[in-house]
Formats: sequence, C-alpha cells, structure tokens
Amino acid sequence: MKQIFAVFFFLTVSALAQLATPALNTQAVNGTFYLTIDDSARVLVNGVEAHYNAKTGKYQSKEVALKPGDHVVVQLKNVQNPRYLLMAFQSTDKKSVVSFNHQSFKLLPTIDAKDFTPEDFAKLSKYAKADPTRKRDNTIPFKHTSEYMWGEFDECALGCIITSQMFVPVRQ
Repeated sequence: MKQIFAVFFFLTVSALAQLATPALNTQAVNGTFYLTIDDSARVLVNGVEAHYNAKTGKYQSKEVALKPGDHVVVQLKNVQNPRYLLMAFQSTDKKSVVSFNHQSFKLLPTIDAKDFTPEDFAKLSKYAKADPTRKRDNTIPFKHTSEYMWGEFDECALGCIITSQMFVPVRQ
C-alpha cells in the first residue's frame, strides 16, 4: 500500500510541476523594431539586416520574424554628440512587446560584427551602458520598459540573444 501511495504521490507532484511551469514560446513572432537613435544604427537579426538609418531620428524597421534564440546585433555610429539608442520590438498583431535595457546587450569586440555564436556571447563580460540622463519618453508609440543606451565608443556594436521571457503581453 505504501508503494502505491508513493507512486501516486510522485505522479501527482510531477503533473502539478508541469502545470506550474509555463511552456517556453519557441514560435517566431512577426513584428517591427522601433528605434530612437542619434546618429546611425544598423540592426541585424541572425546576420540579416532588418533596419538601417544614417540620420538622427525615430525609425521603424521592416517587418521581421523574431524568436527565442535569435541573435540581434546593433551597429552604432555617432558623428556628433549626443549619442543614444532606444529600441523596442512590437508584434504585428500588437499583442506582445520586447523591451531592451542596457543589460540586454553586450559589447561586441568589433564594430562591424554581424552575428556571433552563443559560446562567444557567453565569454563577453561588458554590457551596453545605460544613459541615465535620458528618461523614457513617447518616442516609441507603445508601452515598453526599454532604456536609452550606447556602447563604449562613438562606433560600436551591441549583441543580444532573444529569450522567451523577453516577449511580454502589451500593457494597456
């Protein structure tokens, strides 16, 4: 009888643990990057260009598919001060958002980096630098928690690995 109870208890606990653990989203989500940038930025997803701008301003990328495990590289160039990047991603159906803070991105070793391996990314130790002098504003037309950031130099590249936890429902 004790053995049957132990098996029943184990199966019940296992089933409850599976129910309590949310399934990780591995599906691609179509959407658009929104950027506020001074001076220029090139955004690449898995080495493929998703956006390029050569002037200061507010921009939207073309529609791209983004999923957990994707590599995002932002090549930045500053000609005159100030220098800043604010970036977020919104799904085409406007149901989910990916926000980027300075700890989302690590500094890549070369300014012309287009992609990286997870192993190389794990070895990187420096994160993008937050710009505490700039406060979030309405330059991106939806609610997000992204923050202004940049790298170490006027020309730099930042890299990020997208995780399932980064996709959050749009807040009303």
